[in-house]
Amino acid sequence: MRTVDRALDIMELLAKTGKPMTQVEICQALNMPKSSVHDLMHTLLERDFITYDNEQFKTFKLALHVFEIGMTVIENRNMVAVARPYLVELHKNVRETVFLAVENRNNIVYVDCAEERGVMGGYINLGGTRPMYCSGLG
Repeated sequence: MRTVDRALDIMELLAKTGKPMTQVEICQALNMPKSSVHDLMHTLLERDFITYDNEQFKTFKLALHVFEIGMTVIENRNMVAVARPYLVELHKNVRETVFLAVENRNNIVYVDCAEERGVMGGYINLGGTRPMYCSGLG
């Protein structure tokens, strides 16, 4: 169980920092032994959960496989497909950016967006999270 926790901690760290990290940086941030992190990183690399951002400098980032798995949650709910026409229609009527989000552990997770092309504004990454109290959607 501890191994799974540690592997998930590595993936969550890479997601939260949003920047490539070296194995040493990961060890320091998570206060884990280098040998444990090395073995976990090797497994995560083999399973395509992480990838090299720069192989020469040995920096790592989350791999697209994480996105693929995450998207199955949304696709299995069929939420985006059902909500999309309403999102687009609302956007046309109010001429403002319109978001679709779901609640997860007192946070909102952005799952879709309808916005004007080329409009500068508050950019939200799909899949990004915010505390509920920090958003109009919350």
